[in-house]
Amino acid sequence: MFDHVYMLARGSCIYNGSPKQLVPFLAQVGHVCKPTHNPADFVFEVLDNDTIVNLTREIQNGKVILCDDLDEMENGMATSKLCRNDTLITLPPVFDDELDKSEAEYPSSFCTQFSILLARKTKQFSRNTTGLWISFFHHTFSALLLGSIYYGIGSDGNRPFENFKFCISVIVFFVYTHVMGPVLTFPSEVKLLRREYFNHWYSLKSYFFASTITSLPSMLLFGSLFLLIVYFMSAQPIEWIRFSEFMAIGLFTGYTSEGLGVLIGSSVKNSVSKNYIHIYVLIEHICLEKKTNIVKKNNDFFIFQYQISMVFLLIYF
Repeated sequence: MFDHVYMLARGSCIYNGSPKQLVPFLAQVGHVCKPTHNPADFVFEVLDNDTIVNLTREIQNGKVILCDDLDEMENGMATSKLCRNDTLITLPPVFDDELDKSEAEYPSSFCTQFSILLARKTKQFSRNTTGLWISFFHHTFSALLLGSIYYGIGSDGNRPFENFKFCISVIVFFVYTHVMGPVLTFPSEVKLLRREYFNHWYSLKSYFFASTITSLPSMLLFGSLFLLIVYFMSAQPIEWIRFSEFMAIGLFTGYTSEGLGVLIGSSVKNSVSKNYIHIYVLIEHICLEKKTNIVKKNNDFFIFQYQISMVFLLIYF
């Protein structure tokens, strides 16, 4: 009825080969099946912890294949070893030593992995209409709020410090907006990523490259919308060079912050502490910036305050 039998018990192979060789194999390990017994039922009756260990050791956890004749080896039934009438024949290794390890590790190329992952993530991203609408209203409302706070300061030469605070506010918005997404969503994705990666479906390089490309259109669209609103509401000078630099700095800041969010989301396991760690990391980059005279005068104070805060943060969480 069956051409080949492969039996598992508690995750280990206890038999691999021809059905006709099952009864002699059991007799070799001390379990004689009577002619009145069904061999399949007899195997399940004699299974216990010691029997599973003995059968697994005898069959070498599936590396030994019991066959009736040598014709099965020619037909491709035996892929590693062949056992016939107490004779062990070792076949050549499946992979040649000269074979490229990268080709043996993943069955498909990087381009194939990237195209499939990109199509899957694009479809998942397009189906998340609720998240897209939330992101749209978030950028629009924040732009109107920030524009109303700094309304018309770009044309007022007597308020340079207010204009500087406006630029800092735009940077902070892009940093916190794009760092929070991966911090909150990546822990739920890492379970699927770990299973597929260890099964050698794709490499981490293709996965993160596809994730980066997928998030790019929405970030460019909503980020440009935010920058357009705040730029014209704050009455900044209509200069193409100034406007292009303003747009580029904001978009690049959001793009790099997304990578920081992936780093925090993948390295910190505590869901509560990861929501606070990125705040202290970003405060360090803002407060320890040495391009302003305010921070230069109080540099030691900011460093001491940051170190103390990080100590309390690590102790608490």
